[in-house]
Amino acid sequence: MGIMKKITIFLVLLLFTGFSYAQQISFQIVQHDISADYVTEQTYMIEDQLVDMFFENGYIVTNSPTVYAEKESDDEKFWNDGLRDAYDGYSDYFVQIKLYYTMERKTNKGGATLKKADWVLVYAPTAQEIVKSTVKSKESKDLSDDVFFMSSDIFNAIKKAIKA
Repeated sequence: MGIMKKITIFLVLLLFTGFSYAQQISFQIVQHDISADYVTEQTYMIEDQLVDMFFENGYIVTNSPTVYAEKESDDEKFWNDGLRDAYDGYSDYFVQIKLYYTMERKTNKGGATLKKADWVLVYAPTAQEIVKSTVKSKESKDLSDDVFFMSSDIFNAIKKAIKA
């Protein structure tokens, strides 16, 4: 093979290597729900939706275990654990999402209903906060719609913040 072919192949491979970079995002979900003392199915559904949305949009996705917080003071410990996991895993970003459930409007199964989600996005290597926000539930009659709308709102806001 000639020297020009080798140089051309090398340059093409180098070019494609540059296109194969993907940002890594790590997230953690913390559930606040007075009606349950465990992580509920709805919380796991939101986690699954977010993992799928980030992955389908080209991100490398990792997550800390989804946890149930008995009290607000637990949040700082969970934050520290999640951020450490993101840093140790060489993630570019860390997101903590706190899901708040209420008993004001019961679901068909008699449990609490998702009211809002507070989330914060930080640059993991420095723990510098990029954006913090709240997303309120659409309170639709269908649980899967609630999960989809909440997950979509969170995903779109995070994606927009990362690109900014």
